[in-house]
Amino acid sequence: VRAVTKSPGSVLTEWLELWNDHALDELNRLVCDDYVHHQMSGDDADFAGFQSGFQAVLAAFPDMTYHAVHSMVDTDLCAAYLIAQGTHRGEFLGLHPTGQRVEFRGVYLCRVKRESIAEDWDVFDLLTPALRLGGVIASTVEET
Repeated sequence: VRAVTKSPGSVLTEWLELWNDHALDELNRLVCDDYVHHQMSGDDADFAGFQSGFQAVLAAFPDMTYHAVHSMVDTDLCAAYLIAQGTHRGEFLGLHPTGQRVEFRGVYLCRVKRESIAEDWDVFDLLTPALRLGGVIASTVEET
């Protein structure tokens, strides 16, 4: 009997389904032991760090859902253009809950190795939703 293998695209689909189910404890079955989450800050996180960040998102937007508008696979790399939506129910970037529904747009990229996610990157526009929730941009330029 031949084992059915998961394609990189099906791993991505399952990963995003678990995001939508908010199944943080189940995500670990889809990552490699040496999984690395590359953050926008330039710092890398392990799976526990990724989970912590995801928990913070869900604390602020407990009904967050992700929709893959476009996705593609190139050998072991998968990418998806995502639209995420959620209701602002907890603190987000220092902004107190407003009850407003907001949309985030971004790109998720992962590398799949042996039917598991070895590393990933996500880049989301956080500024636009923050401004829509009443955030302001503070100037860091000192006047002389």
